[in-house]
This record gives sequence, structure tokens and C-alpha cells, in this order.
Amino acid sequence: MKFSLKTIPLGKIAFLFMLFQWNIQINAQFTEINASNGGKVLRANAPGGTGNVQDIRNKLTAAGVPAEAINSRLTNGVFSRNIAQTAAVKETASFISNTNNRPATYTGTGQVVNANNLENRRAAIAANGGTFIFRGTINIPSKSKLIQVGSNTTIWIDGTVKYTGPIIPGTTPDIFSVSDVINGAFEVRGSNNSNTKNNVKFFGTRRGKIETNDRAAGIFTRFARNLTIQGIKFVKCRNVVFVNNTFGSSVVRGNIIHNSTRRAIHIKASRDVLIEKNFIYDADVDGIDLDAFSKFAKVRKNVLVKSGSRYQVWTEIVTTDCEIDANVGIHVNKTDGGFQENGSENGQSPTARNKWTNNHVFYADGTAYRQGFSFHPQRVIDKGSTTFNNNFVWQTENSAHKRNPKNNTLQDVKYYISNGSAPPPPPPTGNSNLVHIRKRNAGNFAIDGRSGGSNGQNVYLWNQNSSNNNQQWEEIDRGNGFYSYKKKGTNFCLDGGNGGDNGQNIYLWSCSANNQNQHWKKISVGGDNYRLEKRNAPGYSIDGNNGGNAGQNIYLWSSNNNNQNQHWKFTSVNNRSNNFDTITDGAITMFPNPVSDQLTIMGLTNEKYNLHIYNIQGALSYDKEIRIQDKTATVDISNLPVGSYIIKIFNSNNVLATELLMINR
Repeated sequence: MKFSLKTIPLGKIAFLFMLFQWNIQINAQFTEINASNGGKVLRANAPGGTGNVQDIRNKLTAAGVPAEAINSRLTNGVFSRNIAQTAAVKETASFISNTNNRPATYTGTGQVVNANNLENRRAAIAANGGTFIFRGTINIPSKSKLIQVGSNTTIWIDGTVKYTGPIIPGTTPDIFSVSDVINGAFEVRGSNNSNTKNNVKFFGTRRGKIETNDRAAGIFTRFARNLTIQGIKFVKCRNVVFVNNTFGSSVVRGNIIHNSTRRAIHIKASRDVLIEKNFIYDADVDGIDLDAFSKFAKVRKNVLVKSGSRYQVWTEIVTTDCEIDANVGIHVNKTDGGFQENGSENGQSPTARNKWTNNHVFYADGTAYRQGFSFHPQRVIDKGSTTFNNNFVWQTENSAHKRNPKNNTLQDVKYYISNGSAPPPPPPTGNSNLVHIRKRNAGNFAIDGRSGGSNGQNVYLWNQNSSNNNQQWEEIDRGNGFYSYKKKGTNFCLDGGNGGDNGQNIYLWSCSANNQNQHWKKISVGGDNYRLEKRNAPGYSIDGNNGGNAGQNIYLWSSNNNNQNQHWKFTSVNNRSNNFDTITDGAITMFPNPVSDQLTIMGLTNEKYNLHIYNIQGALSYDKEIRIQDKTATVDISNLPVGSYIIKIFNSNNVLATELLMINR
């Protein structure tokens, strides 16, 4: 048949012409360059991002994500708008901040488990069926007290569950050992593939948290089916979520994993597990590991920041038929690994048919091949069936390594270089990153920058008042755990002067990102207190001297974790409370709850206390000093409207209790 344009409808001609133009534009955007390992890759100048950085910050703050993570390269840096427009970041932030997914507290039916009745509840939790709500602070003192969970059981983490016992033999091998972490705070253990624990569900509220002091997994499963782990905050756990020999339609979704070691999410010898919309920050060794003989896993729209001294996401040892799609990895350290098909050992069947699509790795600026997307060069992989397509690596250094997984395709990985074309975002607006810094052993006194600001202006202690602008500091992430503290409404930062010496003064000086006299490392010393160590004089920390008085000077002194003059408590000062972690002194009780007009608080000593009540959005609704008579206080809340609130009681040194309060009339 003779061909002519007359045989094609005009509408189709217009469409084909538009498609042709679009292809020209796309191809013109990228330039073919030599890959570091041979072959060609596509490179282009990074486009300016269009994402709403502040919206991401607000949602992560509401979700209870640590400020350290929020203020990292996730929302600060040349690619922050590009990061904010990715589906993974937008959808993960929306999911974990949505109260339908992670409510402030659990209000449904079930058996409440607390420190006083856990032993009596253990048998029921390990049996078949039931809903159990873990509230208050519950310590697990030993391996024998790890919590066993039975089939058809739902667990709500609505308080803090913490492993406080010694290191369990075999649970904490060397970080790169092939040995597994085989114990967890919660354990779901069947006997074999024919005798599994079925239909087990773990949910978390915003104030729920599992912590194991880097000595055990948060949740360990083996021989289980139809597992759900959703909305839980995990802090300082080892091999945090370990899903082993688990089958059926299992889901690990919308969890916040912070400061973990070994692996944040470890899937081994399991099938049909969906891992999606998890937020992972500061995961040493690995972010997500699809390990030996796993099959049909789907890893979708997860966000990994500073996660993967080995790899952010990887597959290994006969893992097959998995999808790794639309995830975002953000490097902080140049030596960290990215996304890798790692393969099997020699003599084993290969990893095969895994699909890596639509993923992004930001700040892959190192010279190591594994920073972006790669095959392991020596291990056993069926490269023909394993596909990479439409993945992006974002770099600020043109000399950074540019890996080409497959030499015969240009569409597997594309490289964006900033070259200054993607301007940094404007400074964060609002007060979401402001902090108030109180002295641990003199809690009525805080670091005060005095009125105004000028170079050399002295900084001292003053009567604490979180509404005092002179005591409000913008915490600026300088990377690698260092921060600067800029006095609100000024461009002056806390400065320790050149070098370091005992008694060397702390003062204000014009803020400069490159001035290491203004870089302070936040080092945890327990009890939510931190020591501020000078970056270029690490033997010296900010010291508030003995006791506390208005006008008392602060200075540098030899760093000492046991010196409480160097311990500082950081709190948000934007008149909002997004910290729903339950902190309860065992002697303190509040009743009735729900309450109508009069709330009774018992178990306090005869001293002054402050009471804050926040609405469920986090805004401060009630602020009053309470007086104690015979260890009891009565509080009139008749002026507060019906609804859900967060109540906090604190003395001069510590928050003693944080509870959900329901007002109902």
C-alpha cells in the first residue's frame, strides 16, 4: 500500500508531531558522557525543583520526626525542592502525619498493658486472639522478658516499650557479620513453615515508641503469615524490623526508624512483603535489605536519609522477582552506599528478575561506584533478567562517580548535576525549628542572648521563659551532627571563639556557615539532655557553671559527660507540642479521664510544678503553675472545650508525665 500523510487523520498527525517535539526536548536536555565503568550515561543540569519544602517540614514535625532528621539535607540544601516534589517524600510525609494512620492515641477497645500488669497479661498476648494496648513506660529487663505475640493478635504501641537489659548473646554480632539478630522486644515465632503465627498486627500511635538501646530488634518475626507493622516509631534498635520466613500478604508501612544499627528493615527468606512509605534516618550499615531467598517483595516510596554505610537498599543471595520502585535515598556521608543488586555467593543460584525503577539518590558526590545504582562487580547475578529503568542520581560535584549498570541502555540511570542551576531554598519560615535551651541541674534557667545582637555580645543564664525571644534559638543543621544556634530575629549565632580553653567565653557573632567556632555537636547524655561540644575544639563543651542565677556566665570547659553543668535540655518554643511520647513517673496518677471540669493529680511531692495542656493540633491551651497539698492537686479545666488534649507536668528539671486527656461533658 502506498503511504502518504493523507492516510493518517489530522488529529493523529498533531499528536505524533507533539510526541516528536517532546522526544527532542527530552533528548536535548541530557548529554551522553562516558560512564566511570565504561559505556555511556546521560547527564544534564539539574532542574529547579518545585516542591513545597515547608509543607514537608510541617508534616514531618507533626508526625514526630526528630528535628535532626527534618533539618538535614532532606529540607536544607541545593536539592531540597527537588526532594520535596518526589512522590516518596510527599506521600510518606502525608501518611505518617495523618492521624487516621498514626493517631495521637488509641481510643478503641482492648486490654491495656502497662508496667504494673504486663506479667499478668503475658499469657494472653502469646495466646490466640485479642487486642492489647501498651501504655506508659514499660521496661523489658532481660531476654526472658521479651514479649511473645500469638496469632490473630493486634498490638497497639501507645507508650514507650524499652529493652533495658544486658546484651543478649548472639544478638549483637559485629555489624558486618553474617550472623542474624535473633531477638526483639516483640517476637512473633512460629515453629516452621507448616506451623506459623498468623494474622498478627502491630500499630503505633504518635506517642508510641519502641527502643532497645542497640541491643535487640524492635520486632522480630519468624515463621509468620499475614503480618502488619504500621505507624511505629523505633529508636536506637538493632536490626530494627526483622521479617524472617514470613509469607502471605505482609506489610511494613509508615514507620519512623531513627538512629538504628545493622539494618533498619531486614526481609529474609520471605515472600510477598510490601515495604512502603517508611521514613528511615541515621541507619548505620543498611537501610532496607532484601536478604537470602526472599521473593516477590515490593519496596515502594520509602525515604532514607543518612542511611546506609553499606547500602540504602539492596538485594542479595538468591533474592528474586522483587520490585524496588520510586524510593528516595539522601546521602549525608560521601562514603555511604546507594541502591545495589548485590548478588549471591559463588556456587549459589543468582539473584534474578529484580526491577529497579523510578528511584532517586541525592548527593551521591563520592568517588565510590556504589553511591548510586550498581551491580556488585564480583557476585553472581542474572544481569539479563535484572532491570534498571528511569532511575536518577543527583550530584553537586561533576567529578563524582557515574556508574552505568548496563552498558547497552541509556535509560537505566540518568545523572543530574547542580552546577548552581538549582538554587537553595529560602530559610525555613515560621517557628518550627526554634529551640529553648535549659540547664539540666538548674531547670529554671536557660541560655539567654540578651536584647538585640552585636558581635561580641555576651551570652548568659537567665530565668527560663520559652516566650522570651532572647532565649529562642534557630537550630541550623551544619551536617554530620553539628548545629549552629542563631538568636531569633537576628543574624548572630552562639560563638565559642578561636580554639578552646577552660573559661573561654561564649558570645554572639555574625552567623557564618563556614565558621566552625559556631558549630556545636549535640551529644546525647541521657534523659533527653545533650552536651554541646565545639567542632574545632572537641575537648571543650558549653558549660553553665555550678547552679544557676540570672546573669550567670556560660563558657567553655573540658568536655565531660558526667558534668551536669554541661547538660542542656532542648524543647520546641513555638507554643506547640508534637511530642506525644508517654513519660510517666510511676507514682503520678491523673483522674478521672475522660474528665468534665475538675482534674485530680496525685503522687507529687510538695513543691512547685508547671502544667501545660495542648490541643490535639499541638497548640498550647493551658499554662499554669500548680501547688501541691498532701501530694495532691486539683485543676479546674472547665474553661477548656470538649475534645482531646495532651497534658504535661514538669518541675524545674524534667517532664514528669505526658498523657492523653479527654474532656467530655
